[in-house]
Amino acid sequence: MIRFSAVHRHLSKAKCLLFLVSSCTAFAGSTVVGGEKFVVHTITDQQQGGMTFVALMAPENWQVSGEVRWKYEDVSSPVSAFVRTWNPSKPEAVTFFPLVSCYWLEGAAAVNRPGSKALGQLNVQPMSPPESLRSAIVQFYHPNQPSLQIVGVREMPKLAAMLKLDPKDYTGVGIKVTYEENGQPLEEEFYALYYLARIPYDGPQGHSVQTNWGLVHVHSFKALRGTLDKRREVLAYIVHSVQPNPQWTQRADGIRAQLNNQFNNNLAQGYANIAAAGRLSRQISANNDSMIASMDSQRAASNASSSAASARSGNDKFDDYVRGVDTMNDPYTGTSQHSSSEQYHWTDGYGNYTHSNDSSFNPNQTSSITWQQMTPAR
Repeated sequence: MIRFSAVHRHLSKAKCLLFLVSSCTAFAGSTVVGGEKFVVHTITDQQQGGMTFVALMAPENWQVSGEVRWKYEDVSSPVSAFVRTWNPSKPEAVTFFPLVSCYWLEGAAAVNRPGSKALGQLNVQPMSPPESLRSAIVQFYHPNQPSLQIVGVREMPKLAAMLKLDPKDYTGVGIKVTYEENGQPLEEEFYALYYLARIPYDGPQGHSVQTNWGLVHVHSFKALRGTLDKRREVLAYIVHSVQPNPQWTQRADGIRAQLNNQFNNNLAQGYANIAAAGRLSRQISANNDSMIASMDSQRAASNASSSAASARSGNDKFDDYVRGVDTMNDPYTGTSQHSSSEQYHWTDGYGNYTHSNDSSFNPNQTSSITWQQMTPAR
């Protein structure tokens, strides 16, 4: 029997590893990487009232598309998403793929049906990190690609920390492939974080273990064969630029908690797993608007409490990022906002400001008036 609560505890750690897209907005500042000007795109979750999920940056002439889907009966992995940002003038792209969520049962009560799906998870025996990513590429991400060849595999021990996750919980892996598309020779590098967690269970039928495993933060860089290394700075910056919306994170946590509670209540009433999931889906669908309104009310109350305890919330900082500004402690006005395209900001107290990306810059060395460097508002 697959146990939802154990699955949920692990996958919730990866809740910010999904990338959803529907609209974009211009960046207030001017960020240039590899000679290209970047703009911010806001990514929305249409099933949650069009709420912004994350923001990410891409070259201003690139296009972005994608989708997010909530499937409430898949209580172990209820949301999946896909986003692709690409250069319309040549075959270059950064793609964020849906996560891969699997489980395997061992012990007295174990009943496996390999290849089947239950509550949003695939029933598959655990594989090694490289084999997991290879299998995902050929089965899900690039199926029916006869020219595809794997030309390199490597461990990436620093990838989890780079993506701000605990390396003790995740193993980084990378695979490079080549193939032809529309008559053009391409190369694509896939990166992912592999997780595996074993949850023991002692019940009436004896001891059993459920192994939850899979891939999160799966993304790739694609370019013409032989050019990817030259474009890596631009492609990698897109991944590093992703900023989650704290309000969406709070919403998703609330949905998961509600799914958990209602699913377990259905189980307690004697429904089998699949029947309980179906009943849950009907309950959520029928009450989706009221559920969202309730969560919005709770979030507003929480935000008000957070604002009282802290001068600037995570929502404030996310808003700054989307608008391309830094909010600075201004000794004369309290705070003031300036383009984040420059890192250091100075004020003269008379409404005049000067900015620089040079850490050694000091306007007092060449000015007859006194400038004071401002610090970021926390």
